[in-house]
Amino acid sequence: MSQPYSIEINGELVGILAPDSHAQGFRFYSGVAPYDVLDGSIFIRPSEAQKAAQRLSAASRGAHTVASDRRN
Repeated sequence: MSQPYSIEINGELVGILAPDSHAQGFRFYSGVAPYDVLDGSIFIRPSEAQKAAQRLSAASRGAHTVASDRRN
């Protein structure tokens, strides 16, 4: 059986990836609200979950930048 993995973005723990024998992959458990959209997702490899979290982080930063630009 595989071990769980921590998923971190910029040194912050954003979720845990646990083996899911029924899905023959890893299930993501969110630890921070912005990553809740990934909660319960199945990934074949831990690297796929890390990339998904990184894409979400980048998209979130872009949205914050646009929102702050609108306030100024």
